[in-house]
Amino acid sequence: NIFLIDEIGKMELFSKQFENMVKQIMNDESLIVIATVPIHKIPIVEKLKQRQDSKLFTLTRNNRNLTTTYITKYLFDLVDTKMNDDNKGNDSNNQQYFSHQSGNYYRKK
Repeated sequence: NIFLIDEIGKMELFSKQFENMVKQIMNDESLIVIATVPIHKIPIVEKLKQRQDSKLFTLTRNNRNLTTTYITKYLFDLVDTKMNDDNKGNDSNNQQYFSHQSGNYYRKK
């Protein structure tokens, strides 16, 4: 299971409900956590960085518009890897799954 959080920042953490939800997600070992985070240090983000199964994308003014592309590619690569692992040893050519190439999404057979 993958959980994507857009964005864990200073303003978002003014909401105790949001902060509690992030903490709950961080403590759920069944979730892969992907999040966008600010460049400055925030204690909850520093704790999230310690998880081996998390992927954090640091937002800056310069990369803000490209981050969606990076996250999308990462998600599709993650799904492709999982599906390839699940399909090892299966010779069926009729399986369909989504992949990604040059930003275009298509169905493979």
